[in-house]
Amino acid sequence: MSEDALLSGRRGLLIVLSGPSGVGKGTVGQKLRERMPDLVYSVSVTSRPPRAGEVEGVNYFFRSREQFEEMIRQDAFLEWAEYVSNYYGTPKAFVFEKLAQGRDVLLEIEVQGARQVRRRYPDGVFIFLAPPTWEALVDRIQGRGTEDPAVISERLRQAEQEVREVDLYDYVVVNDDVDAAVERIRCIITAEHLRRARAFDEMRRRLTRGCGDEVSADRRTGGPGRKQIPADDDRRPAGAAAPRGQTAAHRGAALVAGRRHRAGGILCRTAGGPAEGRSVTGRFGLFSWGEGAPWRRRSSSA
Repeated sequence: MSEDALLSGRRGLLIVLSGPSGVGKGTVGQKLRERMPDLVYSVSVTSRPPRAGEVEGVNYFFRSREQFEEMIRQDAFLEWAEYVSNYYGTPKAFVFEKLAQGRDVLLEIEVQGARQVRRRYPDGVFIFLAPPTWEALVDRIQGRGTEDPAVISERLRQAEQEVREVDLYDYVVVNDDVDAAVERIRCIITAEHLRRARAFDEMRRRLTRGCGDEVSADRRTGGPGRKQIPADDDRRPAGAAAPRGQTAAHRGAALVAGRRHRAGGILCRTAGGPAEGRSVTGRFGLFSWGEGAPWRRRSSSA
C-alpha cells in the first residue's frame, strides 16, 4: 500500500472488464497488467475443472460445486454467476481491502457478474471488450479445441445475448489488435482518475492535510501582482473596508491550481493558536487569522 494513498484516504478504481466468451479478456487483461504493474488482478473462483496450463491461485481458485455454493451462503462474493453449467465468482473481501488501500483492481468477469457489480458498486469503471466481427468471435471459440460441440454451441448462444447488454457499460473497446486494445484501456483508466469528481475530492484531502506550514511575509500579502482576496467573507461589497483589526497580512490569496475554487473553504489552524496572528498554507491555498479571529475561511468567490 502506498504511503500517499494512506495519507490521502484515496480509494482505488474498480475496473470491470467483461465481454462474450472467446473475445480475449484473459489475453488483454494479462497484457494490461504487464503494462500497468501496480494494477491488482482479482483472481476469481470457479467450479469448472482447470484447463491445460492453468495454475491454482493464478488463473483461478478451483473449487467444487459444493464448496462454491457454501461460499454463496456465506455471502463471500462481490458477484457470482453460473455460466455454461459452471460457477464463477469474485471474492469480496480481497477486492474491498485493495480498494481501501488506494489500489486499482481489475476484474475479468462475465456479463452476468458485471450486472451484479454494477448494482453493488456503481462507482466502478465498466469496460466491454467486443470482437471486431461476429465471425471473428466464432472462429476464436471454435479454435480453442478444448470443448465439445455442445459446449461451443452454448457459448455462442450466450455470446449472442451478451453483446445485447452493451448499455450496461461505460466504455466499449474493440479487440481487433491486442496491443491497441490494451492501450485504449490504459487511457480509460488514466482519464477516470482525472474525472472532476475524483480529482477534486483528492485535491480537497491534500489541501486539508497540507495545513500547518508557515509561509513568508510576502506570500501572506499575496505576493507581487497577486489580487488580495478577503479571507473572512467574500460577500462584502467591493471597496468596503476590512473588519476592524484586520490588515492586509490577514488576507489570503485563495488560488487553487491556478484559479480560485468555488466549492467552499477549507478550515485549518496552526499549533501556535490564533493570538500569534500566524498564516498557514495548504498545498494550493493561503489561510490566515488575527487576534480575535481564531478561524479564517478561504473565500469561495471567483
